Amino acid sequence: MASATTGTQAVRDTVSLLSGIWCDILGRGALNPTDSLLDQGADSLAVARAVARVKAEMKVAITARAMFETPTLDALARRIVEGEFHAVPAGDSAVLPAHSTRPTSPQDWMLRFIKRAETNPPYGWVQICLEVPAHFSRATILDAVEALADLHDAFTFGYAETSDGWVATRGRPSVELTDLDIRTASVAGMRAALAEAVRADIDRTLPIAEPPPVVLRLAPATGGVRLLAMTCHHLAVDAWSFKRMAGDLAGLLAGHEPLSSSYQEFMDWQEFQRATGAHAEQLAWWASGLHDALPVVLDPETRDRHVPDVHGPAAVLGTDLSAHAEAVLALSNARRWTPFNTLLASFALALGRHVGRDDVVISVPTAGRPEARFENVVGYFANSMLLRIHLDPRERFVDIARAAQEVYLDGIEHPVPHWDEVSRESIGSEDLGLVKFEVDQVNDPSTVQHVPSRPLRLTSLAGPRPSRPDLAVTLSLRDGLHARVAHRPETVRGAIAQALTGRLGEVLERASREPTIRVGEL
Repeated sequence: MASATTGTQAVRDTVSLLSGIWCDILGRGALNPTDSLLDQGADSLAVARAVARVKAEMKVAITARAMFETPTLDALARRIVEGEFHAVPAGDSAVLPAHSTRPTSPQDWMLRFIKRAETNPPYGWVQICLEVPAHFSRATILDAVEALADLHDAFTFGYAETSDGWVATRGRPSVELTDLDIRTASVAGMRAALAEAVRADIDRTLPIAEPPPVVLRLAPATGGVRLLAMTCHHLAVDAWSFKRMAGDLAGLLAGHEPLSSSYQEFMDWQEFQRATGAHAEQLAWWASGLHDALPVVLDPETRDRHVPDVHGPAAVLGTDLSAHAEAVLALSNARRWTPFNTLLASFALALGRHVGRDDVVISVPTAGRPEARFENVVGYFANSMLLRIHLDPRERFVDIARAAQEVYLDGIEHPVPHWDEVSRESIGSEDLGLVKFEVDQVNDPSTVQHVPSRPLRLTSLAGPRPSRPDLAVTLSLRDGLHARVAHRPETVRGAIAQALTGRLGEVLERASREPTIRVGEL
């Protein structure tokens, strides 16, 4: 009896620890231990974050696959208590000294990023728009952003080319603030004028020898808010970082002091991974699965041309797929996987049908943070992963979806710095990541960062954004199901992008209605 009591208490304690991690990730105050996490907002990116947190905080080598197999806190806690997972080795997180004073050489993938940033003005600039309560003065906002830049060392790195190659240098963060003279009484009109100003900010050359600047455009107060556009270069931030920065800025405006973060520590970790051979092992795993893969050529008529490596504005089209939203969610719940998985399998099938292939490679987003200690670090992380999905016409749709989930989970367990490097190691070029797919659930552009009585809203400005892949498809499950398709006009014509979107709608309609249908019958 004592043993049973002890075991029960151990499960309760483990549930409590897991609940704390998941409540933080999902932004919930409490979770029912017997309810599925998948029904409460957990998706693939959230699971990846939870795996890293469990390893770091509970020292349990759990897997993403295990979380999908047992998506309740109670069942997962029982598996942990029963010793199903190994303990994390004591030296698993060893890194080179984070306080090293030597210049850290950028990795190979970052070198190409730097060279592109140096030669292509519009390449790599990213932006967000913040609605700040009107009572905050210009000086207060500027002070808060300058303090924000001081908190994160990613804003101190410049890059210099020396006789020994490129090296990272350190300098003072740079913040530029310009007041806009916008004469309109509406927030919508102000947002449109602000978008025009931001387009000018991203169409300029990055001074890579100095820390990338934080460029601010501040609109006059109207409707009780001031619109603040913040533009940074990808060398300093990624989309994940922007969400963290918005929360930090809200905290600073409320008088709180957010935690600082060290991108230097991540750079040291990368160096350690290379020095110990861990990076080479992960790269070899990816190359073994992708070595005979073929790039997805959406539009042979244009792709055969010589297309310079320019990252200009994308052409964008939008499609309302809300008629399929309810069926997609119902199928996902019934099969105990995330909506991302249903939508990924559907897109892979539409893509395969479009190009006449039963084997496609798709680039999908990841957090890019290989360990929990990097989760809140601001900086440039590689946020993509290459998934090779086989589309056997004899298989059922549900089989393809389940296999796609397995491919994704395997990929999470083999992190590498950058998909460019994986592509070159696998096929000798960087062409495997020509098609990008994501479901906009986690990095919600309408997220409200709450501070005491002073909400600060984070949104995206309208208009095309710079695009690297030939095609980038973003599906949003907020208020229905909506597709945003961005394509490079010089490599994919608009009619081709429109046709692929139409095929996706057809697959969603049939597969969600008949999930056991054979792929060859779609």
